[in-house]
Amino acid sequence: MGYANYAFRYDPFIDNYKVVSVFCYEFQYFKNLRAKACKTEVKVHTLGKHSWRRIHNFSSTYVPRGCESGIIVSGSVNWFAYSSVNDSCSITIVSLDLGKESYQDISQPDYGDFVRLTMGVMRDFLCLFSYSDSFTDVWLMKIYGNKESWIKLIRLPRLRYHDYRVSSRIVDISEDKNQVLLILIKDYRLLRWFVYDARNDIKKIIEIQGSDWVQSKIYVESLISP
Repeated sequence: MGYANYAFRYDPFIDNYKVVSVFCYEFQYFKNLRAKACKTEVKVHTLGKHSWRRIHNFSSTYVPRGCESGIIVSGSVNWFAYSSVNDSCSITIVSLDLGKESYQDISQPDYGDFVRLTMGVMRDFLCLFSYSDSFTDVWLMKIYGNKESWIKLIRLPRLRYHDYRVSSRIVDISEDKNQVLLILIKDYRLLRWFVYDARNDIKKIIEIQGSDWVQSKIYVESLISP
């Protein structure tokens, strides 16, 4: 038994597209049943080829977090992973360089207190969201791999709208940082677009017709030329 996660992106080193698959299995656990180690099988498929190719696996002390897809930026795939040292567990960012097919840890910003972390891409930069009970911080890494280049783009208050609970899924933020586009969820089922005007503290709902659950991505360019 195990689980897999995937990443799909253009590889500028070979001018082609790749799919990266990480399969995790044979878990070892702490007493609280959180995985502290596992085996991984990492494979790469290049567009136009007819088979998958094995590459180096994760270190056995890294456990990729759930089935989250890898985030690809600056020619690297990035995952959150649990790292265990001396029976303690911490969250790290593991990066796979698509060109060298080697791994490294990516340093994280000083979040302060938080209850949850998620990762994404915003404006072509690696982006982290740190959630507390009262606010959400949005972080951008301006120079990939450089810890000192982390900036806090914006801090958002914990948002509610009437009887709706605003989810933590931030889709995009305008260049002036005033308009924030989020997903609004009611009862974890019905979806709405939610736009928050950070300057004037104005909230606006945009209806989505006929959707119970969707995933949203920022469109950049098409794989196939028209």
